[in-house]
Amino acid sequence: MSELKLLRRPLPPKVETALLIPKRKDHKGEDKEPKERPGDSGDAGVKGSISTKTHQILLALPDSIDGPSGTLDYGSGSLPLDSIKRDFIIPPQATGPPSFPLQKRRIPLRLKLPTLKFRRLFLPSDFTLKGHTAVVTRTSRRVSAIHKKPFISNFNYEVRSTQLMYEVLRSDQEEVNTIMLPMPDFPFTVARKPERQLLTDQGPDSDKLSHISGAGCRPQLGPEEEERELMAKAEMAVRCCLMHERTGLSLKAYFLPRVPDLSALADFLLYLNLSFNDLRLFPLEVCELKKLQILKLRNNPIESIPEDIKKLTDLRTLVMSFNLLTELPPWVFMLPNLELLDVSYNELEYITNAVSNARSLSCLILEGNLLYVLPCGILKLPLKRLKVENNFLHPLFWREFKQLQPQRLTDMASLCFVRNKLRERYPKIPGDIQKLLGRCGTCDCCSGPLYGEGLCFLRAYRNIYGLRLPYAFSACSPSCYANFVT
Repeated sequence: MSELKLLRRPLPPKVETALLIPKRKDHKGEDKEPKERPGDSGDAGVKGSISTKTHQILLALPDSIDGPSGTLDYGSGSLPLDSIKRDFIIPPQATGPPSFPLQKRRIPLRLKLPTLKFRRLFLPSDFTLKGHTAVVTRTSRRVSAIHKKPFISNFNYEVRSTQLMYEVLRSDQEEVNTIMLPMPDFPFTVARKPERQLLTDQGPDSDKLSHISGAGCRPQLGPEEEERELMAKAEMAVRCCLMHERTGLSLKAYFLPRVPDLSALADFLLYLNLSFNDLRLFPLEVCELKKLQILKLRNNPIESIPEDIKKLTDLRTLVMSFNLLTELPPWVFMLPNLELLDVSYNELEYITNAVSNARSLSCLILEGNLLYVLPCGILKLPLKRLKVENNFLHPLFWREFKQLQPQRLTDMASLCFVRNKLRERYPKIPGDIQKLLGRCGTCDCCSGPLYGEGLCFLRAYRNIYGLRLPYAFSACSPSCYANFVT
């Protein structure tokens, strides 16, 4: 039987087009295999699979030929050298997506610091590991590799830390060494004295000394002698004022227990300052100064103001701050020309509604007192300045005054007797009842007669500065109070 003969040339091996043709992505991001076209086989298939566009193609080509007959070693499979086409064009710039920005190379801290650049790094052999980087501080020092064994403690970290601290601070000394030094070994030294004291102890030389002058110590005076000396100085100031016909006299900080005779200055004295003295009572000598306009009695232990102050009809300014006043009598507000009244930092708890009589008052200073409410008569004054700081005028204290207290029966009976005009029917009235009917005031709500305290209630109003302050009102009867509130 004759052998079979091959009548055609063998075809070259097929090239795996999956290695050369890149995969395409659809709009959803999934990879799709390229469709095979009919009639693509052999070299024609390879030529049609290579893209002619100028795209960056990543293809791994070895530098040497390992296999025989000019084949490249690609692992499991092998490709002939003639089958790889090199007719693609590599562009100078990448046309794909933008890559990550390049980062600068980090310089170690050891090279940044000039002090550590030429200094050796001392680390133990156990600390240096493969693949790790040692971070060096500014001051490099040898790392101690001695570690104590961990132990379990029954205390928390604060108690244990204090115990360890005491153990470290506690010395190892067990005995106290005492050395007895004899007294003769210590030199005897005289106590040092200042040079001035040494000169006084030596005393002056009587042969060389011709004259001694100096100020001796002031002898301690008794209370009577001291009072006489202070009064002598005050009388001298009064005489100088009278001699030069001055309209102002200041006896400030003379610590006077009483005021000297001022009758010689009554006709022309306009200004008198008696602040910072020791006046226990209001000086009645001041009430004889008919032309006085400014009176200052600050920082004196005065507790009350007498009624004789009504004689100072020309008084415009009255300063009695830092005293011990507990009330302001109504005759203080009867001064017709009073413009400024300063009673700050006293012990005032309440101000009468007679303040409405001071029609010329433009400045009222009530700081530092014990006031919970202000009288409603202040609303009728032409005030330009009102100071009420450091008092108990906060809204939290208003609750105590919102509760109405009932009136007394005698006050209600007196009001009923006057309103119904029972005087005409009962002409003969006992004396005690006439006294009750004579104690009549003015109602703050209806301006009618008011007996007793009436119904006291609180209303808040804003002053010209926008400050909301509480004011106390007194109503003569419950019906008057209801009409005023509604």
